[in-house]
Amino acid sequence: MIAQFSDIKRLFAQYSGVLQICVIALLLLLTFAYTRAPTAEEISKRASPTAGSESAEERLVSVIRPIPIRIVPNIKSTGTLDVRAYVTLSSQVGGRVVAVSNALRTGGSFTTNEELLVIDPSDFELKVEQAQADIASAEATLKLRNAESAVAIANYALLHGTDPVPPLVAKKPQIDQAKAQLSAAKARHKAALLEQSRSRFSLPFSGRVTESTITVGQLISPGEKFGRVFALDAVQVSVPITTQELNLIAPVKGRQATVTVNGKAYAAIVDRVAAELDVQTRFVTVYLTVEGDIPPGSFAQVAIEGAPQSETYLLPESAHRIHDSVWIVEGNILVKVNPELILNTDEGMIVRAFDYKSGIVISSIPGAIEGLTVSVSESTQ
Repeated sequence: MIAQFSDIKRLFAQYSGVLQICVIALLLLLTFAYTRAPTAEEISKRASPTAGSESAEERLVSVIRPIPIRIVPNIKSTGTLDVRAYVTLSSQVGGRVVAVSNALRTGGSFTTNEELLVIDPSDFELKVEQAQADIASAEATLKLRNAESAVAIANYALLHGTDPVPPLVAKKPQIDQAKAQLSAAKARHKAALLEQSRSRFSLPFSGRVTESTITVGQLISPGEKFGRVFALDAVQVSVPITTQELNLIAPVKGRQATVTVNGKAYAAIVDRVAAELDVQTRFVTVYLTVEGDIPPGSFAQVAIEGAPQSETYLLPESAHRIHDSVWIVEGNILVKVNPELILNTDEGMIVRAFDYKSGIVISSIPGAIEGLTVSVSESTQ
């Protein structure tokens, strides 16, 4: 019995390697059989639609047959309100500040020629009085020179009869000098009045104050900066649009637009277009002037009225395919076309009118390919 067990053990040790190889080979054959590619016949059987199956239903497509219309496209985009240029505040004259308007505070608003700042006028009033005195003195000198000239001319006539009076005798140079002195005195008077008017600071436009450091009692010098403002009409809306959309609003200047900020709509007009495209987005920036007091930095929804377009179709979103293409049916055959796209809108895609044969497909066609045979069902939408 012990001898038989020993023989069996020897046989198992001798053929164990062969058994392992056989098991591995069997596993490989099973793996290959499971993962092999299906044959052409199997693929055909799987793909062949049967009566009443889902594939057969996909061959029935809904189409529309639009008619050409004339539309006025609305170019919609998002813009930002910014300021075209800021004005740095500085005085043309120096002196002690004696009054500051509440409008000249950070965040304040002011109107055209509103008095914002007053510098002590005492020095300027004295200059005006001095200039007036200089005028009176110059006028008196001129009168004196004219009187001296008249006497000299009369004396010369007694001695020389009707002979021409020399300019020096008639005191012509002295009279010219007196006239020049009078003109200079009047000019100094005008300059004094101008300086006096500049002691009361105002601006020739309506605007808002973004920065102000001035206060009563402060001593300022000519040219010293004390704040920054912007004019209301310097606020603009910067709107990036595509070059295709730019073509729809040509000519650009004067186009009507609507700017909506925080739910409130404002009238706007297209003012100009940037000279260059954005190097990253390849969009072009359009600038609009807007009517209303809107804080710069606000985001805005913008709608620009484009030029009227004739002979167009407005196709629903369900007709839109990849790369702005559409499916049409020609003789019960599915054909892909790329109509001339005018604009994609919330209502659908606006395209140039084209020959759509039996209709434009608006139903879903999973796995659709050109040349697929379909039957047509006209949609009522």
